[in-house]
Amino acid sequence: MGQPAGVPRGSRLVSSASALMGVLVAAAIGVGIYALVNPNHGSFGAPWPAMSEVLAACAALVLLVGIQDRRRGGGSALLVVGVLLALAALALLAMVAFALSITMD
Repeated sequence: MGQPAGVPRGSRLVSSASALMGVLVAAAIGVGIYALVNPNHGSFGAPWPAMSEVLAACAALVLLVGIQDRRRGGGSALLVVGVLLALAALALLAMVAFALSITMD
C-alpha cells in the first residue's frame, strides 16, 4: 500500500493543499465581489469582510510557501499551518457571505 514508483513522497499532501488553495482563492474573490456589491445593503459593526479577505490572503501565502518548501523536500509543518489557516479563512468567508445574504428590510 505504498505510493507508486516515481511519485515523490508527500505529493498527495501537496496536491490536496494546492486544491485547497484554489478553493480558498475562488471563495475569497467571490465573497469579496459580493461584499463590494452588497445587494442587501447589510452593514457590519466591525470590519469582518476585510478581516476575512486579509486572513485568506495570509493563508494563501503561507500555503504557497509551504507547498514550495514541501516540493523541495522540506518538512510539512508550514504546510499544515497553511491548511489550518485556510480552513479558518474559509469558515470566516462563509460567515461573512451568510451575513451579507440576510435581507435588511
